[in-house]
Amino acid sequence: EETWNIQPVQHFCGQVGFNSFLPSKGMSPYTRPQDSQRLLIGDHWHVSFQQSLPTVLMNSDHWKLKVHEGFLSQPGQPGALTLFNPPRIDGRRNLTAHLSYSKHILAETWESRFVPGFKGMRTGWWKSPKPNHYFDATYQAIVARSMRRISVLAPVAVPLPPIEASIPETVYEPAEARRNRW
Repeated sequence: EETWNIQPVQHFCGQVGFNSFLPSKGMSPYTRPQDSQRLLIGDHWHVSFQQSLPTVLMNSDHWKLKVHEGFLSQPGQPGALTLFNPPRIDGRRNLTAHLSYSKHILAETWESRFVPGFKGMRTGWWKSPKPNHYFDATYQAIVARSMRRISVLAPVAVPLPPIEASIPETVYEPAEARRNRW
C-alpha cells in the first residue's frame, strides 16, 4: 500500500509491538559493531535502532554453519538438531515426511570456489536455485533462542531408538555431484 513508508515486516512489527516481534536481517559478511549504548550486542547478532526502528542483524554465515553442525551432531547432545519421527502411514514409515524441509536445508553449501575477477578462492555459502526459506527460518529461530538467553538443552538421558532402515549412501554424495544435478 502507498501508506507503507517502511517495509511490510517493520510495519507489522510496529503494529503488534516490538516487544513481541522484531524485524531481522542476515548479513554476510557480518561485522560486529563497536559497543554502544544505542546497540544491543549478542553472540554474532546485534539489534540496531536505525530511524528508531529496532532491527536484528545476524551473522548468517555463523548461524547457518550452526544449523549444519547441529544436524551432523549425535542426537541428544547439546547443540544437536533432530527432526520428529513422522507417524506411520498404513503401518509403513513415511520416508518423505521431511523431504521438503531437507531440500531447503541443503539448498546451500559451505565451500571454497574460485571466483573470476575476485583473483582467488572465496569460501562461503553457495546457493543453488532451489528455495532455502526453511534454512533461513531455522537459523533465525536459533538466533531468537540466543536473544532470549535460552540455553541449549542438556543431553538426553534415555537412549534413542535405533533407526529402522539404513540411510542410502546417495544422501552423502559430495557437493560437486549435487551441484551438477542442478
